[in-house]
Amino acid sequence: MAAPTLAPSLSGNLSPSISDNDDGAAVTYQSVLGPLVKAMWHSQLGIAKTDLGGGSWVTDTWTDQIANAVLPAPSGAQRPPYMPDDGIFGGKSVVQTAITGSKILFSSTLSGIAASGTRPWLFAYGRFRDSAGTNEFAVGAGGILRSLAVRDAFGNFAASDVTTVNVNSGVALNFVPHSMECWADGTNLNLQLDAVKYSAAYALDINTALTNVCVGASCQYGDAAIGNYSAALIIICSAYPGAATAALIRSMAAAEFPP
Repeated sequence: MAAPTLAPSLSGNLSPSISDNDDGAAVTYQSVLGPLVKAMWHSQLGIAKTDLGGGSWVTDTWTDQIANAVLPAPSGAQRPPYMPDDGIFGGKSVVQTAITGSKILFSSTLSGIAASGTRPWLFAYGRFRDSAGTNEFAVGAGGILRSLAVRDAFGNFAASDVTTVNVNSGVALNFVPHSMECWADGTNLNLQLDAVKYSAAYALDINTALTNVCVGASCQYGDAAIGNYSAALIIICSAYPGAATAALIRSMAAAEFPP
């Protein structure tokens, strides 16, 4: 097996808002979000991968561009593919979690992303490739007892704090790229699916520090409720950045990773 190598750095004219250098995309998102951004996993950066031959690559680890937080696969057999996804996302390689083989990325030992008692904002841009029609997660982030997640809830786009409250959009799952956001505001738990916001009553904050992040499954259970999800971009901020800023991040992600 070949030694892990870093994924190719960004190049070319990605969009009018993305700089044309190795870390231009990360710098641009960070400049928009400012000090609120605490972690950002960008699929064109921070990928350590292994070539299995025949054009097949797998993700060994994914390192965020803000705090150097590393998300490893739980085992060698569980490394998710890192490859283009049927020409979607502008043909760029993305991390592709999978139910078959429990292929996910997961860490429960992160620090400094969000403190207990805060209301972080989780942003994910990607797509479900298909659905088993059950409870399948795209991305989860949180602590031991409470967290934020964007997911497929039995065939609908949804968000949850995993343990107590679900926000079900009622929008049937489809398989094109979407921006999904989840955050609590002291009154509601919110799901933003592209330009539309859905809410459910929720007065809680994260009650432990955010130590767990999982791509493709519940961040509290590691390998439970796995989804067939292609992840292009994941961002965690210490608080909701506001509607205008969130809308700009959505448009930037869609421009960089077109359907």
